Amino acid sequence: MNQNPYAAPSSGAGSQPDEAGALRYSGFWQRVGAYLIDFLIAVPLVALDYLVGGSTHLYPLYVFIPGVCFGLFIHVYMVYRFGGSPGKLVLGLRIAMQDGSRVTLQATMLRYAVLFLIALSTGLLTAMIAMKVPNEVYTTLSYLQRGQELVANAPGWFKGLAALTQLWALAGLISIIANRKRRAIHDFIAGTVVLRK
Repeated sequence: MNQNPYAAPSSGAGSQPDEAGALRYSGFWQRVGAYLIDFLIAVPLVALDYLVGGSTHLYPLYVFIPGVCFGLFIHVYMVYRFGGSPGKLVLGLRIAMQDGSRVTLQATMLRYAVLFLIALSTGLLTAMIAMKVPNEVYTTLSYLQRGQELVANAPGWFKGLAALTQLWALAGLISIIANRKRRAIHDFIAGTVVLRK
């Protein structure tokens, strides 16, 4: 028990009730801020892709498994172990079950399932397309030209996958705006909420 009468109270159960006993849900802009921090963490990986991605047409295959592991680390391990992604933790937010209890491993995996399937499909397809481009051609292309070459050689349903990715992001944003608990679609799927600590 904390003996300092001026210290903030701590909650042993991990729930986040306010004085009235209600959970304190994250706001829209807090969630956007957390997303932006998580995005900034990934910028070095994008820079690496920009600098090294043209060295061989096998590059998308080489980064596929590390990319999957990075996504699982951020969205599953960190959420389950620490209660949130780095951005959420920095902003004093945590992911919890609807009753405020600690998020379960099953809920954590459900929360990431759709994005994981989209990322897995996109990564595999990108690697397969890149391997079809002759290495002599691939290594001479600029960053933007590589992207254009991959899109040009992609099957027709690749555009549908890209549209699905954008639709998922937009639907999540609309969902957060449209409900008072600021739950995204993946929160509804997993039975989770994002709370202020």
